[in-house]
Amino acid sequence: MAKATPAKTTKRAPQKSVKKTVKAPVVKVKAPKAKRNFILATVFAAVLLLLANSAIWVNRAVFDTNKFTSISSSALLSESSRNALAGEIVEQALKNNPTVAAVVTEPATNIIAGLLNSQQAKNAATKVIGKVQILLTSKNPQNIEYDLTGIKGTVSKLLTLANKDQAVDRVATLPDTLVIFDASKVPSLYQYGVAMTLLAPFAFLAALALLVMPHVKKSYKTEKLLLVQGGALIGTGIMALFVGPVFRPPVLAQVANANLRVVVENFYNAFIGTFNAQTMYLIYAGLIIVAIPLGQRLYRIVRTTYFDKKARA
Repeated sequence: MAKATPAKTTKRAPQKSVKKTVKAPVVKVKAPKAKRNFILATVFAAVLLLLANSAIWVNRAVFDTNKFTSISSSALLSESSRNALAGEIVEQALKNNPTVAAVVTEPATNIIAGLLNSQQAKNAATKVIGKVQILLTSKNPQNIEYDLTGIKGTVSKLLTLANKDQAVDRVATLPDTLVIFDASKVPSLYQYGVAMTLLAPFAFLAALALLVMPHVKKSYKTEKLLLVQGGALIGTGIMALFVGPVFRPPVLAQVANANLRVVVENFYNAFIGTFNAQTMYLIYAGLIIVAIPLGQRLYRIVRTTYFDKKARA
């Protein structure tokens, strides 16, 4: 009998264990330079918005005749301005006669201050206001003078009735006009206004591009972007509010006469008040932008601490 041959067994080579490598997530770390550029761009955008805001204010408050007249009338016809102008008129009339001045200065000032509130004086004030706008916006400004002819006639009649003949003679020596603004000491805004008018739209568009670009590139989270941008607008607006107090002393220093300085200060405060009111819109915009991410954070906190616990319960 033939012997059965055993079947050949093939040995399998041992399999090598393959280790799977898991790639760790790549975390992009923002470079300090990129962060610095973002902050600088945001601050620059806020400054551009402030320039655009200033240009709009100049065009509305200074170059718009109706707006300028409304602001200036409240300043020139205010009680303090009328008293200051009346005091200046009396001082000019009695500066060489201190004895008479000691007696009639106060009543004469009160009378003239009342006359400055009359319709005739208001008409003269309207002419002065129109000249003030020309002084600020013209290439060749001229002095601003207040017409005293009508007031001189009325005061002379009142003093004649009071038997103050010497005072009447003093009133007659007064000039027919009183210089309120010296053109050589008031800066012209003509070139500034033209430049700001051309700059305003470009400044606004450039600021808008600088603020929108980080959101398009998604450089940072939207919440962080809004916080930084809103804070920049608020900070720039607050700095702009300090323009009035900072420039008030050098502006008033140009007026040596104490009475006329009161009038100039009233003008300055009236116009700076409108600038501050318009600048507040920039601050309000910043507050709204900051409120958006803060509101989202507050909503998430309330949802996780109250609503989610209530749902699990």
